[in-house]
Amino acid sequence: MRGRHCLQVSPLWPAGRWLLGRAALVVTLRGQPMARRLAVVVLLPTTVAASFGLLRVSDAREAEQPLVEAQRYALISQAAVSATEALEDERDGAAPAVASEQGRPDLSGAYEQSDRGLAAVLAAVAEVRDPSLEFARDELSTRIATLEELRLTAFSDSLSAVTTVNRYAQLILDVIELGRRADSRAMLLAGDPSVAGRTLGVYDLQEAAGLNSQRRALGTALLSRGTEARGERAVLGGYGILVSLQTASFRSVAGPDTVAMFQAADVEAAAADVEVLAQRITAASEAGASVDLPLRQWTEVTTEYLTKVRQVLRNAVDRALADITALRAARAEGTRTNLAVVVAVLLGAVLLAGLVGGGLTVELHRLRDRMRDVGERRLPRLVAALAQPPVEPGSPSRSRRRPPVFPPGPAPSSPDEIGQVALAFENVHRQAIRLATAQAEQRATTAGIARTLTRRSQELIGRQLTLITELEQRELDPDKLNRLFGLDHLATRIRRHGDSLLVLTGVPAAWHWPQSATLTEVVQAAAASTEQYRRVEISPLPETGVRAAGIVDLLQILAELIDNATRFSPPDTPVRITAGPLAVGAMRVEVRDQGYGLGERAAAELNARLSHPRPDGITDEPKLGLHVAGTLAARTGIAVHLLPIERGCVATVVVPPRLLCPAPQPQPDPARAESPAGPSPVIQGASRGA
Repeated sequence: MRGRHCLQVSPLWPAGRWLLGRAALVVTLRGQPMARRLAVVVLLPTTVAASFGLLRVSDAREAEQPLVEAQRYALISQAAVSATEALEDERDGAAPAVASEQGRPDLSGAYEQSDRGLAAVLAAVAEVRDPSLEFARDELSTRIATLEELRLTAFSDSLSAVTTVNRYAQLILDVIELGRRADSRAMLLAGDPSVAGRTLGVYDLQEAAGLNSQRRALGTALLSRGTEARGERAVLGGYGILVSLQTASFRSVAGPDTVAMFQAADVEAAAADVEVLAQRITAASEAGASVDLPLRQWTEVTTEYLTKVRQVLRNAVDRALADITALRAARAEGTRTNLAVVVAVLLGAVLLAGLVGGGLTVELHRLRDRMRDVGERRLPRLVAALAQPPVEPGSPSRSRRRPPVFPPGPAPSSPDEIGQVALAFENVHRQAIRLATAQAEQRATTAGIARTLTRRSQELIGRQLTLITELEQRELDPDKLNRLFGLDHLATRIRRHGDSLLVLTGVPAAWHWPQSATLTEVVQAAAASTEQYRRVEISPLPETGVRAAGIVDLLQILAELIDNATRFSPPDTPVRITAGPLAVGAMRVEVRDQGYGLGERAAAELNARLSHPRPDGITDEPKLGLHVAGTLAARTGIAVHLLPIERGCVATVVVPPRLLCPAPQPQPDPARAESPAGPSPVIQGASRGA
């Protein structure tokens, strides 16, 4: 019993086997493309390597971001230095206006320079979006709003020189303060002591330069006027102490490189020269005497000092920005290096997968190309060749119409599974060729039978028409003659339907005209071969002829179009036929009915069938007749087009010049002339035999 129990199989075993099979199917990716299978092989190691690499790239990007912000703050500082210099030059240039007899100087260039500098500062501040700078920016914007008024009244009777200098100084100090805050923020974000030392004390030196600029403006105003205004001497004398204090503050905190630039520029000597001239102005004003100092000398000395100081300021700010840019470039280089490592790992994985699967993919590509060659070139060419219309027996081109023979593809290059698939596909290809050839032969046999029977019927109809014509010529009774004309009309319609069947089998009609005829005769014959010929109204047509080679095809095209027009229009409405020449030498024939209308979409579909006839879906009216007309038009070069109008449709037939000729002279038929009117065709000399 124990042994029997040991041999029992758990009822869960089939389910477990099914689960194991599904798991194996998932792991092996059966049915999946080869590229996907190879991708799974390298997916895990590639994912791990890419994850570590992306983490390093992310860390490098995070380390670079503070330097990006620091660079933006440094640009604010740089823009503030430039705007400060422009405002100082604008103010100092306006100082000579105190002498009213000299007139106000043209400062449009200085105004434009200042406006550009202030706009650059505001734009740079907007880039950082720092709430800590918003208050300083708002204060500066408020000052800028009053700048135009200050420019109009600066150094005038309504605004003294001291007041003008102070109001400009307030605006300039706002710009300096904004630059100082931005510089402090830039140095903090840079996180490099060497960069921070570049601009230490720079703004103290800038304030010293600003004080000397104020002294230049006030001294220029005093010298331009020639006399001292109230309070100017005291203000002018106090600038020296303030400049000395700011310069000392700068030297106490500035870095070695900045101090070296300051000393190399010999700023202190220039400051001493300014102080000497300022004391001369102050001493002369205190004594009540006129100042014996040329305005040009004062301007040159003070400008030389400002030029040297500004050079030091620009160099310090530019070097700080360059250092921050270099640090950012170094961090960016590290980011690019990490990214390059990640890309290299990924490319290596892809290359490895390509090498591993190269042999398989090459064989698969060969098999794919072979199948494409069969499906896209060989089989379509065979089907197209087999679909060509048959050739008349005895035609010299009959030997060229045999179905093409395509040799089988190359033998499989390897006996593995891929080679076996290729061999099986070649067998399928051979079977497809055999079946297509058999179907084509069957269609050709059917078409040949229909063609033979149709030709026999056409011969009988031709003999019948000959007998009817003889009876018409001998009959004198009008009633009997009208009956014969009706019989003639029925036979003509039967012959036209037979001609349509021959067109569908790919051969020309069994009857022809040995000589040309007028266009009027061709149109009358086409109308007479339709059932409702009495509704057809033929307008006077141009005096032109149709060559014998194109008469039968043109007549049949017009007959099919007229027949469609009478079938698809009310029986009490006429069908009108008009014609006219075209500029290119062709002739246009129009068949106009008053039918039930034709939509744009249906017209487009029918016109497509007329221009490119195809045998599918032609069993219903009017597609069958239009297919016959389109086939004949394509064979003879005649163009057929349908145009929907508000009520009805217009079928346009364009006959090319090569089918036209001068109108032949009419040859009256005495027998017809003496007979009552009837529907029989009026073309002379028609051969009704095969």
